[in-house]
Amino acid sequence: YNRSSSISTALTRKATKSTAELTLTTGPDVSHWETITDILAYLNSSAFTILKLTEGTSWKDVKFDAYSAMLKAHNAPWGAYHFFRPALDPIAQAEWFYQKGQECGGFVRYAGDFEVSDGVPAATIRARAKTFLERLETLSGRPPLLYTSPGWWNSIIGNTTWASHYLLWVAHWYVANPTLPLGFSSWVLWQDSDRIKFPGITENTDRDRYN
Repeated sequence: YNRSSSISTALTRKATKSTAELTLTTGPDVSHWETITDILAYLNSSAFTILKLTEGTSWKDVKFDAYSAMLKAHNAPWGAYHFFRPALDPIAQAEWFYQKGQECGGFVRYAGDFEVSDGVPAATIRARAKTFLERLETLSGRPPLLYTSPGWWNSIIGNTTWASHYLLWVAHWYVANPTLPLGFSSWVLWQDSDRIKFPGITENTDRDRYN
């Protein structure tokens, strides 16, 4: 079982650490809200990193370039996600995310973050989320990772026939095992807390577990 290869397949553009080096199965998702102050201490405490890359149709995380450069320099496994805005054009969002991903070398898997409604009706969000995921898959050639919580997904998207096509990154904090959103039968990543102190990061941050 090659954990480096498996994490790469599920998430990252590049993962060159050996299996022995990747003894951990957790890592944070990091955005402009977090400050990495000691990259070596941080990498010694995490198996992978998921960086926020884009949001909406024109915004790019202001710390992405610096953090991705750090991770590349140390050959660390990492990936990126897009924060989906339901009020905006889903195709334009997928294309913006993919374009920015390609500019830094592309990813094995692209990830979409679905957690806000922005006052948009549930039926519209449902249709636009599906359109975003389909367009991103067409562009990248692989089904994306899908980040969501059971509470948000069940109340907004509900039980669909298409959800299980995508790899689930489930957010369910402070429980022994996550509840799966409707339409899913398994998870690849589980965000189990938003209050973890990783060495080398100033703030508490989310922790994600690789299955």
